[in-house]
Amino acid sequence: MSYPFSKLSSLSDDELICAHDSIAGNVVIGIQYYLEELRHRQHTRIVEEQSRVATSVERFTRRLYRLTVFIGIATAFNVGVAIYVLVR
Repeated sequence: MSYPFSKLSSLSDDELICAHDSIAGNVVIGIQYYLEELRHRQHTRIVEEQSRVATSVERFTRRLYRLTVFIGIATAFNVGVAIYVLVR
């Protein structure tokens, strides 16, 4: 039994596993159909997780850049104050 793509996409993982298990003992060809769908879903979840991680790294990088700029300005200010104190 084969589902239309819209129906296949709307099935939950548990429904796919149940469909796979119900025909697994009766067919030699066609089981790959469900296994590929499960692999695709797993791949999609991994890609979504990698996207979330990349977003977190990007936010962290922006914060680190701002902190570096702030430290550079504070260092320049401190050098200026030290020079002023020495020259005075």
